[in-house]
Amino acid sequence: MKILHSPRPVTRSYKPLTVQRCPHHKGPFVLLSPPKRSARYRSPCRFLKGSFTTSAQAAFENIGQDSRHVVEPPCNAGRPASPATLLMLLPGAYMKPSDYTGVTTGLRNLLDGKVALWVAAAYPIWQEVDHKAPDAMQQATQRVTAVVDLLLSKAQQEGFPANRLLSGRVTNMVILAHSSAALFAAPLASRLAGSLILLGSYLFPSADYHASLREFSRPVMHLGGMLDGQARFSKMAYAAQDAAYFASQAGPMYAAAQKPVILLPGVNHASLSNGHVRSDANDLSPEVCLEDANLQTAHFISDFILVHSSTNEQEAGEALSRLEEGCLVTSKWIAPFTKALGRGSIDALWMHGVPRHDRSGQADWKMTCLLASARGAEIMPDTDTSRRYVAHPGELAAAEDFCTHVQRRIVAQAEEHGKHKEEACMRVHVISSVHTDVEAFIRSQPTLQLCKGDGSSSGAYLQIHAHCYLHRPNLVPFGHRFPVAPEYVLKLKSAEAITLVRYGPDCDTSSAAPVSASQINEETFQQALQNVDEQSRGLFLRRGKQPLFMPDRDVSRDIATPVQWIKDIPLAFSDSSPNATTVTSPVVKTAAVRNNGKPGPAAAFQGNLYMKTLSLAGAIEWIMCDGLRPSSYQQ
Repeated sequence: MKILHSPRPVTRSYKPLTVQRCPHHKGPFVLLSPPKRSARYRSPCRFLKGSFTTSAQAAFENIGQDSRHVVEPPCNAGRPASPATLLMLLPGAYMKPSDYTGVTTGLRNLLDGKVALWVAAAYPIWQEVDHKAPDAMQQATQRVTAVVDLLLSKAQQEGFPANRLLSGRVTNMVILAHSSAALFAAPLASRLAGSLILLGSYLFPSADYHASLREFSRPVMHLGGMLDGQARFSKMAYAAQDAAYFASQAGPMYAAAQKPVILLPGVNHASLSNGHVRSDANDLSPEVCLEDANLQTAHFISDFILVHSSTNEQEAGEALSRLEEGCLVTSKWIAPFTKALGRGSIDALWMHGVPRHDRSGQADWKMTCLLASARGAEIMPDTDTSRRYVAHPGELAAAEDFCTHVQRRIVAQAEEHGKHKEEACMRVHVISSVHTDVEAFIRSQPTLQLCKGDGSSSGAYLQIHAHCYLHRPNLVPFGHRFPVAPEYVLKLKSAEAITLVRYGPDCDTSSAAPVSASQINEETFQQALQNVDEQSRGLFLRRGKQPLFMPDRDVSRDIATPVQWIKDIPLAFSDSSPNATTVTSPVVKTAAVRNNGKPGPAAAFQGNLYMKTLSLAGAIEWIMCDGLRPSSYQQ
């Protein structure tokens, strides 16, 4: 008898439970539920209730007759009993069960004699809903749930021994979700399955589901490709950071068993299935053949299954060692990006995952853990407007340091202007404010103020207050296809303005080369090229689109207000040849006027320099992903 429990626990305040027959199930299915459901109650059979249109209801009635779903029992069913596992495969967009034959065949061969593997592959009927319907996502979710229930029943008819708990969860069922199927898989796996594998995907936050890897209640493996241009590595980096933090708390072996995040070298998104590259969806070209990619994929899936299913300690231990090694390799590859992003070096968390009592006095370690434990906008749904106002504290600190660095470069340029006037020299303090709200940034202007001595030191000093806006290219419709790393929009004080206040109006301002956004971008890119690992650097130099940093585009006379520059004129990337991309920063300059360093409305708009720049993390993301895309250049 299959028992579906209400997710709400029974307490003294409830009336006695009643037993009802679920009218939509065939066979001895029993539904236990309170006679009066509260507004929060959600039945496990809610996907079969009559809240849909006639056409949708008819579609559900035909699910059982859909021959496109596939259930395959173990190849050698006559062998002595082995630990049994059901792999529930949910294909990605535009895919079908046969597209995963290379992976499932390799998986069967690897598990032969070790685990009795049933494979249930769903045909993605959830993609057949009307996407323009207001309840399209609800209909799709209901179809996925119905198909999983159907295939589980079919597998049991084929002899699969389901280890079913009273809650309805089948502990020896693994849900494998490819690409966009992860939208539905995480909530399903937490309720119905023993574990989850996300293939070429990651946990998607939704309006009613908080998708944090460290809080996910089941073992879950992220398995993707280093050259996946759709589920880009920078999205997977969030999961890798959570896994690394978990490793620092629980130890690397336990983390590798429960929350492994592994990216396969040379593998793109298409190589995880049928090998048909979708360049229109931003996928990259692979470096390995499809057969090798499918075999690599099957190896790590089999290791994950063995760790959680095998009764042979040696087999499970060897599989766990391979998972741990895959996590370490992945964390070292991603670490330059997370460090540049301001989130800490995640490989250090894996390498030093030791008990707490062994970490005393390690200040750097504590800071790395602090950065890894913090969260930013990645935990919110893409459609949540609050994402625009939330940033990781490490990302804010990285942006602040960058803005201060650029402003100090401009101060150094002003010092070159006045190097023959040492008697007029004074100290300069630079502070930077980082904005996540574009409206607040619009109303903020850089200031240059002449301040008196504070008593602790002699003489007056200049205080410059610069501003930086964190622009996230991925916060747009279909933003998962765009870079995760921010671009920096800077509001600075120009060298001319600093020179006027610091050295006087008769100082020659042509003696030093101006600091430009082009120069800053090129220096940032060169630093990124040195920071990435040797494998990524070599691959980019061999097949990547080399950025050519063009002179800044002064749009001061082309715009009506600075708001137009902020919102409508981007940092421009344009493929100029098959292996090169021009990068042009739009800048705005205002005239410097002598004002004696006194603050006020007029001074706020005088002697300003606005520019848009790459962040260090953005340059690394270009090297490891976006710069490897096929060129759009046409002669």
